[in-house]
Amino acid sequence: MAPLQAISRFAGHVFSGAVMALMIAIPAVLLHLLLLFYTLSSAVSDAYLVYAFMILEWVIFAIDAVVFIAYLVVSAYRLIREM
Repeated sequence: MAPLQAISRFAGHVFSGAVMALMIAIPAVLLHLLLLFYTLSSAVSDAYLVYAFMILEWVIFAIDAVVFIAYLVVSAYRLIREM
């Protein structure tokens, strides 16, 4: 395979991986906005519920980042192997 074709395929994988990462991150952002609205709108907020949602939000972001990095590493490995 020509090097330019392999690099363009890698660029396509990076773009599609970024789009998938954004699709996974959207629920975490919405959860953050919901949590912000909940804590600002109620005078007394349940601390356990707030902390549980904060942990859930960070877990979603962490898993998203790990999966995206793993996807990029696998794509880079395939690119190197094809060249």
